[in-house]
Amino acid sequence: GSDGAAGSVGAPWSTWTHAATQVAAGDTVLIQPGVYDDGATIALTVSGTSNAPITWRANGGVTNLEWVSLQSAWNVVDGITSVGPGYLVRNSANYCTITNCWAYDITAGGGFAFFDSNAAGPSGGAGHITIINSGLNRITSGSGPTTGINIDGHDNLVQGFSFANGFSADAIRAFGSNITVRGCTFSHIDE
Repeated sequence: GSDGAAGSVGAPWSTWTHAATQVAAGDTVLIQPGVYDDGATIALTVSGTSNAPITWRANGGVTNLEWVSLQSAWNVVDGITSVGPGYLVRNSANYCTITNCWAYDITAGGGFAFFDSNAAGPSGGAGHITIINSGLNRITSGSGPTTGINIDGHDNLVQGFSFANGFSADAIRAFGSNITVRGCTFSHIDE
């Protein structure tokens, strides 16, 4: 693809970061199979609406080597595999969904992290976030804190999540209010 292209199936863009500046409510971005490294955090800053979310969907095997940072409301990230970093949920990312996404070889700070919400207090941060049918494998101790899911904010749901090959203290950290965690699987978790 080329970021100078039209952004259609026949003339695709080459980077997520460019696509993130071109989308509007109701759009679906089909990410073609491959390994993506945009060289910077992929900031999803455009909001969808309740009736027209913005969907970022893998159209086959997609591996991403940079952070995917949800920074706006009503975005859906579907079917992406992250290696190294993972997914950030910023305070302004209300009503977003992360589904069928995986994170592998999580190093310091990686995984599924609600970022900057602690500064907003226990009821601050993103709300109505759904992380469903996703998982992580191989949390490494790295040189700093590493957590599979660090969830904050309010009225958020983690369901059907698979934690594998990590550390018990770092599998999930739940803060905030009205956080529901259900139907998750933990395997090969060390003390």
